[in-house]
Order: sequence, then structure tokens, then C-alpha cells
Amino acid sequence: MLGRNGDFFSREKNPVILFSQSMSPSVQHGGTSMTRFAGTLTLCLLLIVGGLASGTALAQSREAYVGGGLALQNADTSDDGMAVIARGGVGLPELSQKMAGNWSAEGEFTRSLISPEAGGNDLDITSFGAYALYKFPIQQFHLRGRAGFVFKNLDFDGRAGDDDELDFSAGFGAGYRVAPNVDVTVEYTFLMDDVRHVSFQGIFYF
Repeated sequence: MLGRNGDFFSREKNPVILFSQSMSPSVQHGGTSMTRFAGTLTLCLLLIVGGLASGTALAQSREAYVGGGLALQNADTSDDGMAVIARGGVGLPELSQKMAGNWSAEGEFTRSLISPEAGGNDLDITSFGAYALYKFPIQQFHLRGRAGFVFKNLDFDGRAGDDDELDFSAGFGAGYRVAPNVDVTVEYTFLMDDVRHVSFQGIFYF
């Protein structure tokens, strides 16, 4: 992969390539067209979830929500940074009736707010994720776990070119209902093999 400026960065010194080589190779060698298609598909899923969550009629029959917060952003080859998070989702009552707990479909957007540093350069990470979320309520508390797919983009200091990947993502955490329609949550999520978020979020139900 060449940088945006052609040969300005050699392949041996390209920091995005060095960062990417430390991750799982299972997705890195896919074609550009395939990753772009996967990103478009993931974004469409997020738009569908967002549209469902915003529907008034649906909100009356299913528990829809929006939320956001901040996350400590950790990558193995860099110093920690901070990311901003926005999420939205809608409950799946049919599935919840068949299985213990509450199930939801949700979409999530994250972006580096304070970029992690690697080798003196900033690593900006942007991701779009689509998840199945499971919550197990315990009075006002709940345990939560989720799994899905994330399309993420790595941009190393804006100079070395972009690295796009579609990867598996999962996480777990806990929440507490502080008001009839408001939860606060703490959650651990890995976006790929070497990038992790520890997030603190507020979630508003309607």
C-alpha cells in the first residue's frame, strides 16, 4: 500500500503498514473493492437502525434508544488516546420473548478525539459498527454483551494513506438505570485484534 504522496513513504517505513501487520491478517489482504462494499453495507445497516430508532410508532411498541459518550482508546503499538462515541438502536421484543433477557439491534460510530500516538505520529481511528446487543437485567442494574461487525479506517497522521478493514467486534459491560428512561454504562469493546475501547456512556430510551 502506497501513501497518498506516492513514494514519500517507503513500504518498509510506512507506519500504517507496520501497524496493520501487527494485527490479524485474515482481513487485511482482501481487495479494496470488497472492503469498500463491506463498508457501504455496514453504513446501510447503521442507517436502517437509526431510521427504526427514530420512528414514533416503532418507539411506542419497541424500546428504542440513542446515546453517546467517551472511550479510552488503546492500541498495542501506540500510546492511549480518547474517542467519541454515538450509538442508536431498537429493541427486538420477539427475540426477547423467546430468550431470557433483552435483545436489541444497534449501530455505533466512533472516532478518535485525542489520537493515539505511535512513533511520534498520530493514529486516527474511525469506525462504523453493527451489533446484536444482549442485556440481562438485575433490578436497576443490567449486564450487557454484544457482537457484530465493524468497518474501520486507520489514518496515520494524515500522511501515510488509509487502511480500511471489515472485522469482527465484540464487547461486554454493565449499566445502571438512573432515571425511568436513562442508563449509564461502562463497556469494554474490541474493534479488531489490537484496538480496544473502554467507554463511559449515557443512553436515553423513548
